[in-house]
Amino acid sequence: MLFVSGTGKSLIIKAITSSIQDKLGSNAFVLLASTGIAALNIGGQTVHSYFNIPRDKKNFNDLVGEQARNFTNKISAVKFVLIDEYSTIGCSLLGMIEKRCSQGKEWNTEPFGGLNIILFGDIDQLPPVKDLPVDHPKPPNPFSSTWEISVWIVSEVYISAPVPSPKRRNISSAFRQYQLW
Repeated sequence: MLFVSGTGKSLIIKAITSSIQDKLGSNAFVLLASTGIAALNIGGQTVHSYFNIPRDKKNFNDLVGEQARNFTNKISAVKFVLIDEYSTIGCSLLGMIEKRCSQGKEWNTEPFGGLNIILFGDIDQLPPVKDLPVDHPKPPNPFSSTWEISVWIVSEVYISAPVPSPKRRNISSAFRQYQLW
């Protein structure tokens, strides 16, 4: 979902998480953001802390032993991963998220381990640091063929999604037009 400032993104995030919680329980989703401030604003945590991703991508490795078991247990009930401020998440970081999701779901071969990934934000806000944006026409393929599929799905959604007007809309009536279930 693409938003520009003042369009009610926080309200939409709360409505989606409330609906997921009502239908599947509070463990069925995780709220994440690319920065600590953004994570605090939505009551979530950072992508790096949740997925055990080091700051230096050269140090990214598969989780092993107890760390792998703990992560698998943590993500076992999760069905939805909601990520805010995704403009700062680049191709490499999205690839690491994809790999970690697959690992947490016991190496499920579906993109993102079969999890539903919902990205929020304005792609034109802040670009990723030392990485290509997720809508880059030729993303790298750092980990697997799954990565390439996943990135193109995100890019396609970005390209085809209408960007809302910066004017505040009646979000409650707009949200009712979508049926999550």
